[in-house]
Amino acid sequence: RFAPGNVIYVDAESVPQIQNQRALDWGTDRSRLYPLLPPEPYGPIDFGQNAHQQLLVRMLDALQPELVVVDSLSSITVKGENSVEEVRSVLSFLASVAREHEVALLLIHHLRKRGSSLPWTGAPEPIGPDDFRGSSHIVAMARSVLALSVVQVGPEPDPNGPRRLEVVKANLCRHPPALGIRLCDTGHGAPVLEYSSPPQAYRPPTKADLCADWLLDLLTAAGEPLKPKGVVELAGEEGFDRNLVYQARRKLEGTVVDTEYKRSPKNRWALA
Repeated sequence: RFAPGNVIYVDAESVPQIQNQRALDWGTDRSRLYPLLPPEPYGPIDFGQNAHQQLLVRMLDALQPELVVVDSLSSITVKGENSVEEVRSVLSFLASVAREHEVALLLIHHLRKRGSSLPWTGAPEPIGPDDFRGSSHIVAMARSVLALSVVQVGPEPDPNGPRRLEVVKANLCRHPPALGIRLCDTGHGAPVLEYSSPPQAYRPPTKADLCADWLLDLLTAAGEPLKPKGVVELAGEEGFDRNLVYQARRKLEGTVVDTEYKRSPKNRWALA
Protein backbone atom coordinates (compact mmCIF):
# COMPACT_ATOMS: atom_id res chain seq x y z
CA ARG A 1 0.00 0.00 0.00
CA PHE A 2 1.27 3.47 -0.87
CA ALA A 3 2.45 5.45 2.15
CA PRO A 4 2.52 9.21 1.48
CA GLY A 5 5.89 10.82 2.09
CA ASN A 6 6.99 14.29 3.03
CA VAL A 7 6.28 17.26 0.77
CA ILE A 8 8.30 20.49 0.64
CA TYR A 9 6.26 23.47 -0.50
CA VAL A 10 8.40 26.39 -1.69
CA ASP A 11 6.02 29.25 -0.97
CA ALA A 12 7.69 31.98 -2.98
CA GLU A 13 4.55 34.10 -2.74
CA SER A 14 4.95 34.05 1.08
CA VAL A 15 1.37 33.45 2.17
CA PRO A 16 1.63 30.41 4.49
CA GLN A 17 -1.79 31.15 5.99
CA ILE A 18 -3.45 30.33 2.68
CA GLN A 19 -1.54 27.05 2.28
CA ASN A 20 -2.37 26.11 5.85
CA GLN A 21 -6.09 26.77 5.34
CA ARG A 22 -6.12 24.75 2.12
CA ALA A 23 -4.43 21.86 3.89
CA LEU A 24 -7.09 22.00 6.62
CA ASP A 25 -9.97 22.16 4.10
CA TRP A 26 -8.64 19.23 2.07
CA GLY A 27 -7.81 17.08 5.09
CA THR A 28 -4.09 17.05 4.27
CA ASP A 29 -1.72 15.49 6.79
CA ARG A 30 0.05 18.71 7.76
CA SER A 31 2.72 16.79 9.68
CA ARG A 32 4.15 15.85 6.25
CA LEU A 33 3.85 19.29 4.66
CA TYR A 34 6.95 21.48 5.09
CA PRO A 35 6.89 25.07 3.78
CA LEU A 36 10.08 26.77 2.65
CA LEU A 37 9.65 30.48 3.28
CA PRO A 38 11.92 33.45 2.48
CA PRO A 39 14.93 33.59 4.83
CA GLU A 40 14.10 37.19 5.73
CA PRO A 41 10.63 38.42 6.79
CA TYR A 42 8.96 40.28 3.91
CA GLY A 43 11.88 39.35 1.67
CA PRO A 44 11.79 37.31 -1.57
CA ILE A 45 13.02 33.82 -2.30
CA ASP A 46 15.76 34.10 -4.90
CA PHE A 47 17.09 30.80 -6.20
CA GLY A 48 19.55 32.85 -8.20
CA GLN A 49 21.49 33.14 -4.93
CA ASN A 50 23.51 30.22 -3.59
CA ALA A 51 22.46 30.96 0.01
CA HIS A 52 18.80 30.53 -0.89
CA GLN A 53 19.51 27.37 -2.87
CA GLN A 54 21.19 25.87 0.18
CA LEU A 55 18.01 26.39 2.22
CA LEU A 56 16.23 23.94 -0.06
CA VAL A 57 19.18 21.54 -0.20
CA ARG A 58 19.36 21.33 3.60
CA MET A 59 15.62 20.60 3.82
CA LEU A 60 15.99 17.89 1.18
CA ASP A 61 18.83 16.26 3.09
CA ALA A 62 16.87 16.34 6.36
CA LEU A 63 13.40 15.37 5.13
CA GLN A 64 14.02 13.10 2.10
CA PRO A 65 10.66 14.17 0.58
CA GLU A 66 8.68 12.47 -2.16
CA LEU A 67 7.68 15.77 -3.76
CA VAL A 68 8.86 19.38 -3.98
CA VAL A 69 6.34 22.00 -5.13
CA VAL A 70 7.71 25.38 -6.23
CA ASP A 71 5.06 28.12 -6.36
CA SER A 72 5.78 29.85 -8.63
CA LEU A 73 8.56 30.37 -11.21
CA SER A 74 7.96 34.12 -11.55
CA SER A 75 8.53 34.55 -7.80
CA ILE A 76 11.75 32.57 -7.23
CA THR A 77 14.11 34.87 -9.10
CA VAL A 78 14.48 38.61 -8.80
CA LYS A 79 15.45 38.97 -12.47
CA GLY A 80 12.17 37.51 -13.69
CA GLU A 81 11.00 34.83 -16.08
CA ASN A 82 12.10 36.67 -19.23
CA SER A 83 15.81 36.60 -18.40
CA VAL A 84 17.17 33.64 -20.35
CA GLU A 85 20.39 33.42 -18.33
CA GLU A 86 18.60 33.62 -14.98
CA VAL A 87 15.91 31.12 -15.99
CA ARG A 88 18.53 28.69 -17.30
CA SER A 89 20.51 28.96 -14.06
CA VAL A 90 17.51 28.50 -11.77
CA LEU A 91 16.04 25.63 -13.79
CA SER A 92 19.42 23.91 -13.92
CA PHE A 93 19.55 24.10 -10.12
CA LEU A 94 16.04 22.65 -9.77
CA ALA A 95 16.82 19.89 -12.31
CA SER A 96 19.94 18.94 -10.36
CA VAL A 97 17.91 18.87 -7.13
CA ALA A 98 15.39 16.47 -8.69
CA ARG A 99 18.14 14.27 -10.11
CA GLU A 100 20.50 14.10 -7.13
CA HIS A 101 17.78 13.66 -4.50
CA GLU A 102 15.56 11.43 -6.67
CA VAL A 103 12.53 13.56 -5.89
CA ALA A 104 9.55 14.59 -7.98
CA LEU A 105 9.55 18.35 -8.55
CA LEU A 106 6.49 20.32 -9.62
CA LEU A 107 7.22 23.87 -10.79
CA ILE A 108 4.13 26.06 -11.13
CA HIS A 109 4.13 28.66 -13.89
CA HIS A 110 1.51 30.82 -15.57
CA LEU A 111 0.05 30.99 -19.07
CA ARG A 112 0.12 34.20 -21.03
CA LYS A 113 -3.20 35.83 -21.89
CA ARG A 114 -4.50 35.06 -25.36
CA GLY A 115 -5.09 38.32 -27.18
CA SER A 116 -6.55 41.21 -25.23
CA SER A 117 -9.43 39.23 -23.71
CA LEU A 118 -9.70 37.51 -20.37
CA PRO A 119 -7.69 34.28 -20.03
CA TRP A 120 -10.82 32.19 -19.59
CA THR A 121 -12.47 33.07 -22.92
CA GLY A 122 -12.45 29.41 -23.87
CA ALA A 123 -10.20 29.24 -26.90
CA PRO A 124 -11.01 25.81 -28.41
CA GLU A 125 -7.46 25.08 -29.58
CA PRO A 126 -5.20 23.16 -27.16
CA ILE A 127 -2.48 24.91 -25.17
CA GLY A 128 0.93 24.98 -26.89
CA PRO A 129 4.50 25.85 -25.81
CA ASP A 130 4.06 29.45 -27.00
CA ASP A 131 1.22 29.98 -24.52
CA PHE A 132 3.59 29.95 -21.53
CA ARG A 133 4.91 33.23 -20.21
CA GLY A 134 8.59 34.11 -20.34
CA SER A 135 11.58 32.42 -21.92
CA SER A 136 11.05 29.38 -24.18
CA HIS A 137 13.82 27.73 -22.15
CA ILE A 138 11.22 27.09 -19.41
CA VAL A 139 9.37 24.52 -21.51
CA ALA A 140 12.56 23.19 -23.08
CA MET A 141 14.08 22.27 -19.70
CA ALA A 142 11.03 20.41 -18.37
CA ARG A 143 10.59 16.66 -18.80
CA SER A 144 6.81 16.96 -18.65
CA VAL A 145 4.61 20.03 -19.04
CA LEU A 146 0.98 20.05 -17.96
CA ALA A 147 -1.37 22.95 -18.72
CA LEU A 148 -4.47 23.85 -16.74
CA SER A 149 -6.79 26.36 -18.42
CA VAL A 150 -10.32 27.61 -17.81
CA VAL A 151 -12.76 26.78 -20.62
CA GLN A 152 -15.71 29.04 -21.36
CA VAL A 153 -18.74 26.77 -21.76
CA GLY A 154 -21.48 29.41 -21.85
CA PRO A 155 -22.19 32.83 -23.35
CA GLU A 156 -20.55 34.61 -20.40
CA PRO A 157 -16.98 34.02 -19.12
CA ASP A 158 -16.87 32.31 -15.72
CA PRO A 159 -13.60 32.31 -13.73
CA ASN A 160 -15.05 29.45 -11.65
CA GLY A 161 -15.92 27.42 -14.74
CA PRO A 162 -14.54 23.99 -15.68
CA ARG A 163 -10.87 23.49 -16.41
CA ARG A 164 -9.02 21.49 -19.03
CA LEU A 165 -5.89 19.63 -17.90
CA GLU A 166 -3.68 18.48 -20.75
CA VAL A 167 -0.13 17.31 -21.30
CA VAL A 168 1.73 19.76 -23.54
CA LYS A 169 5.08 17.98 -23.42
CA ALA A 170 6.02 14.43 -22.40
CA ASN A 171 9.56 13.11 -22.73
CA LEU A 172 8.91 9.94 -20.76
CA CYS A 173 5.67 8.54 -22.22
CA ARG A 174 2.95 9.02 -24.81
CA HIS A 175 0.63 11.99 -24.40
CA PRO A 176 -2.47 10.87 -22.46
CA PRO A 177 -5.91 12.29 -23.29
CA ALA A 178 -6.96 15.55 -21.65
CA LEU A 179 -9.03 15.66 -18.47
CA GLY A 180 -11.84 17.94 -17.35
CA ILE A 181 -11.77 19.38 -13.83
CA ARG A 182 -14.63 21.08 -12.02
CA LEU A 183 -14.35 23.08 -8.80
CA CYS A 184 -17.17 21.80 -6.60
CA ASP A 185 -18.18 24.11 -3.77
CA THR A 186 -18.59 22.25 -0.47
CA GLY A 187 -20.03 25.24 1.33
CA HIS A 188 -17.00 25.56 3.57
CA GLY A 189 -13.36 26.19 2.73
CA ALA A 190 -11.60 25.35 -0.50
CA PRO A 191 -13.55 23.57 -3.28
CA VAL A 192 -13.00 19.90 -4.03
CA LEU A 193 -11.98 18.74 -7.49
CA GLU A 194 -14.18 16.55 -9.68
CA TYR A 195 -12.61 14.90 -12.74
CA SER A 196 -14.51 14.23 -15.96
CA SER A 197 -14.18 14.36 -19.73
CA PRO A 198 -12.66 17.64 -20.99
CA PRO A 199 -15.25 20.44 -21.32
CA GLN A 200 -16.28 21.65 -24.75
CA ALA A 201 -15.63 25.32 -25.46
CA TYR A 202 -18.65 27.52 -26.08
CA ARG A 203 -19.36 28.39 -29.70
CA PRO A 204 -21.75 31.29 -30.39
CA PRO A 205 -24.81 30.06 -32.34
CA THR A 206 -24.81 30.70 -36.09
CA LYS A 207 -27.83 32.01 -37.94
CA ALA A 208 -28.49 28.44 -39.11
CA ASP A 209 -28.51 27.31 -35.48
CA LEU A 210 -31.03 30.03 -34.61
CA CYS A 211 -33.19 29.06 -37.57
CA ALA A 212 -33.07 25.39 -36.53
CA ASP A 213 -34.22 26.33 -33.02
CA TRP A 214 -37.01 28.41 -34.51
CA LEU A 215 -38.09 25.53 -36.77
CA LEU A 216 -38.27 23.12 -33.84
CA ASP A 217 -40.32 25.62 -31.83
CA LEU A 218 -42.62 26.18 -34.79
CA LEU A 219 -43.35 22.47 -35.34
CA THR A 220 -43.78 21.90 -31.62
CA ALA A 221 -46.26 24.77 -31.29
CA ALA A 222 -48.17 23.71 -34.42
CA GLY A 223 -48.69 20.18 -33.10
CA GLU A 224 -49.02 18.86 -36.65
CA PRO A 225 -46.94 18.51 -39.85
CA LEU A 226 -46.52 21.71 -41.90
CA LYS A 227 -46.03 22.38 -45.61
CA PRO A 228 -42.43 23.38 -46.42
CA LYS A 229 -43.72 26.33 -48.47
CA GLY A 230 -45.72 27.58 -45.49
CA VAL A 231 -42.69 27.19 -43.22
CA VAL A 232 -40.59 29.28 -45.63
CA GLU A 233 -43.24 32.03 -45.65
CA LEU A 234 -43.37 32.13 -41.84
CA ALA A 235 -39.55 32.07 -41.68
CA GLY A 236 -39.40 35.18 -43.90
CA GLU A 237 -41.34 37.08 -41.25
CA GLU A 238 -38.60 36.14 -38.75
CA GLY A 239 -35.75 37.22 -41.03
CA PHE A 240 -34.77 33.73 -42.25
CA ASP A 241 -34.58 33.23 -46.04
CA ARG A 242 -35.41 30.03 -47.94
CA ASN A 243 -31.80 28.82 -48.15
CA LEU A 244 -31.38 29.22 -44.41
CA VAL A 245 -34.60 27.28 -43.74
CA TYR A 246 -33.46 24.32 -45.85
CA GLN A 247 -30.00 24.47 -44.26
CA ALA A 248 -31.67 24.24 -40.85
CA ARG A 249 -33.87 21.39 -42.11
CA ARG A 250 -30.77 19.40 -43.16
CA LYS A 251 -29.20 20.15 -39.78
CA LEU A 252 -32.25 18.63 -38.09
CA GLU A 253 -32.36 15.48 -40.25
CA GLY A 254 -33.67 12.68 -38.06
CA THR A 255 -35.38 15.08 -35.68
CA VAL A 256 -37.54 16.61 -38.43
CA VAL A 257 -38.78 14.15 -41.08
CA ASP A 258 -40.77 14.17 -44.34
CA THR A 259 -44.22 12.61 -44.35
CA GLU A 260 -43.94 11.84 -48.10
CA TYR A 261 -41.09 11.79 -50.59
CA LYS A 262 -39.48 15.23 -50.82
CA ARG A 263 -40.98 16.39 -54.14
CA SER A 264 -44.48 15.14 -53.39
CA PRO A 265 -47.10 17.94 -53.26
CA LYS A 266 -48.48 16.15 -50.18
CA ASN A 267 -45.17 16.23 -48.34
CA ARG A 268 -45.10 17.85 -44.91
CA TRP A 269 -42.39 18.44 -42.32
CA ALA A 270 -43.04 16.74 -39.00
CA LEU A 271 -41.24 16.06 -35.75
CA ALA A 272 -39.94 12.49 -35.69
